[in-house]
Amino acid sequence: MAAMAEALPLGCHLHCLGGNHMAIDDDQAVDIAGLISFLHDGDAE
Repeated sequence: MAAMAEALPLGCHLHCLGGNHMAIDDDQAVDIAGLISFLHDGDAE
């Protein structure tokens, strides 16, 4: 997933070390912080 994100001009990737395919359940703190960061970055552009 990271390689695909890096191949896109505005791509991004969030790796949740404590989660798997359902990070919103497995690693909520990291997932929500990443989502908020993604939304803020989108607003800045």
